[in-house]
Amino acid sequence: MIFRCAIDDNENLVRILLKYNADVNAKDTELWTPLHAAACCGYIEIVKLLIANGADLLAVNSEGNMPYDLCDVEQTLDVIESEMAHRNITQELIEEKRGEPERQMLSDMKMLRQRGEPLDSRQPNGSTFLHAAAANGYYDVVAFLLRVGVQPDLKDNEGWTSLHAAAHWNQTDIIELLCDYGAMVELKTFAGETAFDLAEDVGTRAVIQTMQQQDHAKKKKNAFGLRDSRRQSKRKKKYESLQPMPSVTGENPFSA
Repeated sequence: MIFRCAIDDNENLVRILLKYNADVNAKDTELWTPLHAAACCGYIEIVKLLIANGADLLAVNSEGNMPYDLCDVEQTLDVIESEMAHRNITQELIEEKRGEPERQMLSDMKMLRQRGEPLDSRQPNGSTFLHAAAANGYYDVVAFLLRVGVQPDLKDNEGWTSLHAAAHWNQTDIIELLCDYGAMVELKTFAGETAFDLAEDVGTRAVIQTMQQQDHAKKKKNAFGLRDSRRQSKRKKKYESLQPMPSVTGENPFSA
């Protein structure tokens, strides 16, 4: 309820809800708090009210954003940043807090592995832990899952692989990591989209193109290697039955 009121800029109802102990840091399914919503909308009075009642300035949503990350209204942003300075919130503390979800997920993955539980289990939509980690840019989690044998090309119910997710959310480091572990760059979703198609960022597309070129070069090199191997095998079979020519003297005519 308080979340809805913050979005609607309903200051009076927010006051009433807070008076009756509504959770000022309530989170929706994407981990947005009322302060995220008010900051994103630039509602300065709602922001002030939430902060005065203990709103978490460093709350991180599912995309890794804090309230101040989402605020484009200068006056409202000044209110948030001034309060952050008043609380002695440093850049180091911000980064530490921002990294908490990844550290927690990595800890959870290690615990599941210790229990012998599968790390490639699926959600109702077919997604895996690897999909989630790739979409969120959790490099250490992705690296751990790949290192313990989770396949990089598992598809969800829409045919998305973790590479598709990383491309869509512009996680370039994850794209490179997945490709290092054999992710197929050209795979298509059930809608016929490649990772390149899903990437809207120019830089992300450039990284995917580089991965495609490296993949093509690797396939070409492997193909030549197979041909060379076949040629050598044929040469060997052609000549392996021939016996050395005996010399008239019984000695090797080519020896020094």
